Amino acid sequence: MKQFMFGRINDISILKKLIFSYVLLVFIPVLFVGSILTKTMCQLALDQAVNEAAHSVERIKKRVLETMRVSIVISNQYYLDQNLEEVLDRTYTSTWDVVNAYRNHLTFDAFPNLYSEIILIRAYSTNPTLLESWNVMKVTPEIQQAAWYQKALKNKGRVDWGYFSFPESDKAFFTLYRSITANKPVGVLTVSVNPEYLFNILRQENFETMLIDDGGHIVAASDRSLVGRAAQAVNLGGPWNGESMIRELEYRGEVYKVIADQISLEASYGNLQIVSLFPVEQIVTRANQASRLGWTIIVISLLLSFFLILVFSHLLMKRIFLLNDGACRVASGDLDYSLTIAGQDEIGQLSTNLNQMVKSIKSLLAEVYQVNLQKKQLEIEQRDIKLNMLANQMNPHFLFNALETIRMKAHSRGEAEIAQIVKALGKILRRNLEAGSELTTLEAELELVIDYLKIQRFRFGDKIDYQLKVAEETKAFPILPLTIQPLVENAVVHGLGQKEESGTVWIDICQRGLYLLISVRDDGVGMTEPELQAVQGLLTEGQEYGRKHIGLNNLQQRLGLFYGSEYGLRIKSLFNQGTEVEIRLPWRGEKDV
Repeated sequence: MKQFMFGRINDISILKKLIFSYVLLVFIPVLFVGSILTKTMCQLALDQAVNEAAHSVERIKKRVLETMRVSIVISNQYYLDQNLEEVLDRTYTSTWDVVNAYRNHLTFDAFPNLYSEIILIRAYSTNPTLLESWNVMKVTPEIQQAAWYQKALKNKGRVDWGYFSFPESDKAFFTLYRSITANKPVGVLTVSVNPEYLFNILRQENFETMLIDDGGHIVAASDRSLVGRAAQAVNLGGPWNGESMIRELEYRGEVYKVIADQISLEASYGNLQIVSLFPVEQIVTRANQASRLGWTIIVISLLLSFFLILVFSHLLMKRIFLLNDGACRVASGDLDYSLTIAGQDEIGQLSTNLNQMVKSIKSLLAEVYQVNLQKKQLEIEQRDIKLNMLANQMNPHFLFNALETIRMKAHSRGEAEIAQIVKALGKILRRNLEAGSELTTLEAELELVIDYLKIQRFRFGDKIDYQLKVAEETKAFPILPLTIQPLVENAVVHGLGQKEESGTVWIDICQRGLYLLISVRDDGVGMTEPELQAVQGLLTEGQEYGRKHIGLNNLQQRLGLFYGSEYGLRIKSLFNQGTEVEIRLPWRGEKDV
């Protein structure tokens, strides 16, 4: 069942896979999360507004309470002033006596000048011998009938609050009032709060806020047009029973959130209600605006990403089709075909490598054809021609073994692992075909060696291991191509290949004095003394040794021709212990003249 399911998935095109993955992993989760975030944002915005309004109410409450306390403290100063009682209760016989009494005992203007919270302090008296001033007024029949005046007399000196206007003024004030009582009531004291001070307190907050007294009158508001109006008249509802509450009501044709709290002092009658309100739709609209902006960005991003997936998948599939068509044509034997795929990504690199492989194969076939036609001309003893001839000689055993490894691996698995081997083999083939008298770097030569070892490890598995130790200053050293690879091949084939257990090849390269030393050592089967002498004779005198060690003889000749006869190979070997081949070259590669 599992294999069937994955098989069906593999049958689906790459474009459909990308679209399905996009919808499943991106589109649906983003829509789901976006809808949840939208609802959450609206609720959070509303909760935040409620919290801010509650904090605003608390700040206003503290400042208004402080203002009321200031008024009470001032009223206590006058209430406990016996001189004030005496001035209001005395019977005066002349105007001068009244003026002199006012001058010596009454200081109603002092506190309004000191406290910006207070706008007016007055005393109302029934004494007919008193003269009226701005701060001392006679009780007229109108005032005597006023509710606040009657309550002041009834409360017998206890503080009460009200919102009312005075007969001589059309302005109403939030006012503290209390009776001034000795043995008998001698007057009523009023301390009026500055409405501008209350307005400044309220306008500093971000929400529409107002103060409502016990009578349902708005005594202060951030909207000046509401001051003095009844709460019910402006559709604020009610009655306000002094409880702290959070509720919704319809105000000005919209649904408003209302936060209310009571302001009261234990030492006085009368309370104030703070009412702060804001439109729910406005808060939700702000959240919805942010949500719409977020949704717009999400939708644009989704559409743009979907469009890019379509574009990129189209470009990808087009290049894959071109690559597949080129591979099919090459496989059918069309070695003149050149694949052109722009770009430096994996597909571009793969197309370049395919072209290089085809070029190398074609070059190899051409070289073989030319070798068969011009075999006798290769015997010309010119230095550069001989170098090219020797460099282009290839070990048939190496080529056979590498190709056999690739064939067996491809036959057994049928997987893409052959690509890595073909790539490495292609590099080796190209290097062998291109090798001549032109120098390469030690670093490039080592890349060829590593590719060869990868192929051998692919063939033998963990039976073959290698260690590379190269001095950093030697990597750029100019060297003849195919100098180290034959030594490594000899160690693998004749040393480790004959060994039943696993083995290791050590490659050590360093500078020592005026020389570059290259050492290739293995722990293979080694050589007997007669075998070692035969190989040494092959290198020194060109003696025949069957078909073994042709690569060593080739390398010895090339090194002698290029660097001089004193440079070349040195071999040490112990039977069943291993073999070491050392090359000594002049530092920086200068030729002997």
